[in-house]
Amino acid sequence: MRPAFSSESEERVSRYFERFVDRSGSQLRHVLTHPRNTVALLRTIRALPAVEVRLPGGPQADAIRAQLGRAWLRRGALAGATSVLGLPERAEDYARGSSGSRYTLRKRSRAASELGVLVERVDDAEARRALCAVADAYERVNPRAASRNEAADNSDMMTHRFWFVARVDGRPVVLAVLPAEGEWAAMRYFRTLEESEVATLARYLLMREIVTALVAHGVRAVVVGLGPHRMGNGVRQFQRMMGFRIVRLRVVRASPREVRRGTLLAAAVRPRWSARRS
Repeated sequence: MRPAFSSESEERVSRYFERFVDRSGSQLRHVLTHPRNTVALLRTIRALPAVEVRLPGGPQADAIRAQLGRAWLRRGALAGATSVLGLPERAEDYARGSSGSRYTLRKRSRAASELGVLVERVDDAEARRALCAVADAYERVNPRAASRNEAADNSDMMTHRFWFVARVDGRPVVLAVLPAEGEWAAMRYFRTLEESEVATLARYLLMREIVTALVAHGVRAVVVGLGPHRMGNGVRQFQRMMGFRIVRLRVVRASPREVRRGTLLAAAVRPRWSARRS
């Protein structure tokens, strides 16, 4: 299933990076052997909606900034192109609708529940450390080479605000971790912890629970720290099905007055994505 795009520009950008990550050679070789497509990409990115991420000070906001500032190529040549999920005012609206992606979300969430998947919020420090150890250990031996990291160390996540785990028969199968400040959150971690059908299905139920919790806490948008040029196509398609859209982000520090008034969220990531263009 290939969910609809929010615009022709977004579809062109996504298609380019689908081919980019499937390349046989290096990044530079792909760019040099497809100069017209690359120039067209850079022009098309400028047609994407432009969104300002207005964040106050504090450790959670700093963690979001760190996620968005990690990929220098995205910040520069790709003009801040990033996947963002705009959350509804009511959590129950997230899975509603007749589109194929909404139907798939409901169907696969239900299938996960029938297989015994349970999603829980994790706030206890000791429980977080145990899950972090499981995640690190699995990354080091991940059967998918592209997801393997023999030096995995996710200890920086310990103080992030939101931790969610999907379990089956008590064992963790998917872990999600997000720092959050005001109306913004960042998807720092969202990975399966085993190679199985139940873990794949659990992602859908987990995503619904994440949205429910974030909406209840006043979060209105979730950003992804990974640049589109580094994102695997399986992850890209899953995010699009979950409602993430590619926009151009620019991180700015919010003024004390904006923090007091709660006006940190740009109109572009509200329900209809009616972003300004520049």
